[in-house]
Amino acid sequence: MDDFLYKDWYAVCLIEEIKKDKILLKHILNQEIILWKKNTKIMAWENLCIHRGSRLSLGSIKNGILKCAYHGWEYGESSQCTKIPSQPDIKIPKKACVKNYKVIEKFGLVWINLSTNPNEFIDIKEFNNKKYKYVASGPYFMNAAAPRIIENFLDVAHFPFVHENYLGIKNKAEINDYDVVTSKKGIDATNVRVFQPNPDGTNKPGEVIYDYHVHSPFFASFGKNISKKNRFVLVFYVTPISEFKSMIYSITLMNFGKLDKKTTREYQDFITAQDIPIVESQRPELLPMDLQSELSIRSDRISIAYRRYLKKLNISFGVS
Repeated sequence: MDDFLYKDWYAVCLIEEIKKDKILLKHILNQEIILWKKNTKIMAWENLCIHRGSRLSLGSIKNGILKCAYHGWEYGESSQCTKIPSQPDIKIPKKACVKNYKVIEKFGLVWINLSTNPNEFIDIKEFNNKKYKYVASGPYFMNAAAPRIIENFLDVAHFPFVHENYLGIKNKAEINDYDVVTSKKGIDATNVRVFQPNPDGTNKPGEVIYDYHVHSPFFASFGKNISKKNRFVLVFYVTPISEFKSMIYSITLMNFGKLDKKTTREYQDFITAQDIPIVESQRPELLPMDLQSELSIRSDRISIAYRRYLKKLNISFGVS
């Protein structure tokens, strides 16, 4: 596993996916993770009992204690074993502990980090502006490599065809030249102009200007200014389940109007459903790092920058 990717933060679930006295099972980077909560505190653990290696996801939770289904070993929120039913009087060794992971909760999502030396958690600028309303959506699943999914998110030229009459119109498919800058913080593309049937919610077709950003290998966002004061942002997280299967969450942010959770999620469900068969059909399945292996044109400028960015970070997961 690439060191940079292993140290990164991954969106693992909506906060609301974690139910009281229930164990939530997730898969990240070929590892099984369980999440559960005591009161409002969320725990993320390896799905493995230290005793005989059974899956803790088969267990149960009662009164803030997680009990293994195999021999009834009990674990508290610290992940330390607190009771061994077969030998209730022994001093429980410190080794009787489940591997646990760092957790961050915000904007309706839960992120975890598998590393003991994590990368810095990245906040986009809109996260720190209290004027923005937000709705988190997902999970969505794709039988596709994470880099392929991110590149599709960055690809504005597919709007008129995959998302016709929603994000684009076929007879207005031209993409102008736009600016792309790569730095230590990622990739920024600006002045990305797109003709859309309803760019600002008034049902009047017109051109809108997007800005795209890659914040880390599997974390990107775009924004568009509806007016001088009003801005719409979509933040996009891809969590690799394995090299060929991925889980996706998004956060929609707006600093104007009403942002209804049900309507927003239904729209994201619809748009993502249009993307899934296209991305899953792409060959080769792993994103080619050789820029000569596929034919690129000027409107692919951000995709080319993304591949170079991955190459510079020495990313080998999900690429060829």
